[in-house]
Amino acid sequence: MGFLIVDSHTHIWERDWLPEAFWRGFSSVIKHLIPGMTEEEVMRNVMPVFWHSPPEELLAEMDEAGIEKAVILPLDWGLRLGEPKLSVEELNRRFAEIGKQHPDRFLPFVGVDPRRKNAVELLERGLGEWGMAGLKLHPTSGFYPNDPICYPLYRKCEEYGVPVLIHTGTELPPS
Repeated sequence: MGFLIVDSHTHIWERDWLPEAFWRGFSSVIKHLIPGMTEEEVMRNVMPVFWHSPPEELLAEMDEAGIEKAVILPLDWGLRLGEPKLSVEELNRRFAEIGKQHPDRFLPFVGVDPRRKNAVELLERGLGEWGMAGLKLHPTSGFYPNDPICYPLYRKCEEYGVPVLIHTGTELPPS
């Protein structure tokens, strides 16, 4: 009997998929790890490594590590850090498409801030129409997982019989 090795938490990022404030905060942390490098140099020379992550690169890394499947998670920090160029709906649709292109390797979750007016509708669309596999909540974007604003999302996940993944650790600035 063999084991199925699953990475239960990974991301595919493009620059336009997250708010600029996220990238600036991330670069300010990296700046402190590389002596003598300014934040602008980090933005120009280091951050592009994170901005071009096509699924094929992740698949190659998974193959090298012996990972058979990965849960891919879009992040919605727009209400806290400012909206990125790509809308949260389009971001989730793209993750669903990546999952459909590689159904044997990726399990895309819906990522949505429960405070969005259309959060339940977006989750419903992701789970129903797009066939996504669960919900990712990131409370560092400005809410608590026990806040009643989350309950309609939890009920929708219960209705579909899908898991909810909640970030519970610390977060880099500016989150």
